[in-house]
Amino acid sequence: MGFSLSTPKSILVSHFYLKTKFIIMPQVTLGKSATSFSDPVSKLTLAKGEVKDLPKGPHSWILKRAIRGGHVMIIKDAVIVAPPEPPKPPEPTRAEKLGELTRNELMAEFDFIDEDHVVEADKKKTKADCLEFLLSIEGEYAD
Repeated sequence: MGFSLSTPKSILVSHFYLKTKFIIMPQVTLGKSATSFSDPVSKLTLAKGEVKDLPKGPHSWILKRAIRGGHVMIIKDAVIVAPPEPPKPPEPTRAEKLGELTRNELMAEFDFIDEDHVVEADKKKTKADCLEFLLSIEGEYAD
């Protein structure tokens, strides 16, 4: 991207901040006496009262000349922060982790319980009932 001495300062600033997480994006509007502006190279079209972001990349001589002559005015530098990272999903609870195991793996996980509790857990008809029972008695063996 070539710059000359007549390049507006805000265009120079926007170029140097592109490598950080903050992007300086100048906005442009028409000058006081202008009614419209169109630049096919930078794909910028402005009507009276419109405010648009200055396009990225090299700017054509038409746009540079319009800014220098006052036909197009740079009105402000808006700081756009990079989008935040999406939130991480919550950690699965112990019950959710154990719910993914098969019934045999579940019984192997609770190998520390007494034989009479194992028999009672085996009598439960569904894996969900067995898991609920094992989690309810787990507190007894916490010590």
